[in-house]
Amino acid sequence: MGKKQTYRNMALIHYNHLQNAVTDCIKNNHAIEKQQEVIAYTFSTLACIVAYADNYPFNEMSESILACKYAYNMLKHNADVITFVEFKGGSQFPMEFPVEFPKFEVKWEFQDFNCYHDDQKEAFKELFDDKKVIETLMPIMNGINNFDLFEKENQDGN
Repeated sequence: MGKKQTYRNMALIHYNHLQNAVTDCIKNNHAIEKQQEVIAYTFSTLACIVAYADNYPFNEMSESILACKYAYNMLKHNADVITFVEFKGGSQFPMEFPVEFPKFEVKWEFQDFNCYHDDQKEAFKELFDDKKVIETLMPIMNGINNFDLFEKENQDGN
């Protein structure tokens, strides 16, 4: 297995653990130990994404990667970039059934800190702030997975 596949696999494995941790956290009404797992797996997933992108850039996700770099740097200094919020009522129409109303969500929350890269800060505010952690990282993970698969097909001559 090559270095690139190793980076890819690490990112996918950590993201899978993050998805499970978020699900467990929501099911357990944001128990403190589950929140700590979410923070840990978010940090490790971001570290893998940043390492992958630094070694194997892919331009179609450049703004999202900048947002990941800001989130990763913020998490090094302050875990409050991730919020565990209780969902307060309401629904939108038209509705699809069966309806499930989650009680809690795991979202990003912008924290302003001294950053030498205004482009990262702006990307985070635009793409991540007040959005669900899993939903913001999913397109990046799909990009990493699909980029590698596309590249492998081209190397194999298909």
